Amino acid sequence: MTDTNINLTDYKTILSYKGKIGGDINSCKIDEFSNCLESLKDDILKAKGIIINFQIHKEQELLIINAFMAKIHTLSNDDAEIIFDTGQTNNIDIDSICYQIILTGL
Repeated sequence: MTDTNINLTDYKTILSYKGKIGGDINSCKIDEFSNCLESLKDDILKAKGIIINFQIHKEQELLIINAFMAKIHTLSNDDAEIIFDTGQTNNIDIDSICYQIILTGL
């Protein structure tokens, strides 16, 4: 992954929520990411804190991330604190996405 704007304070904020921690760190084809989210949807709904980092190829449109974040917002609790960042890199396939999703307060 490339440099991120998520910092230690962001991690402290998300990790301050009491309860279990879940999530996923992985990569997949962009058109398969919704399936990856499906496996986390129950935990996304329960989470009090969510931190997400996406990395896509530099030639991909960032609008892809907007669609994924809209889906995450739909799945999450209205009171959940969500921090996310995105970056672009040449180090992955053009049709792939790398992601880190940490869910806390489960």
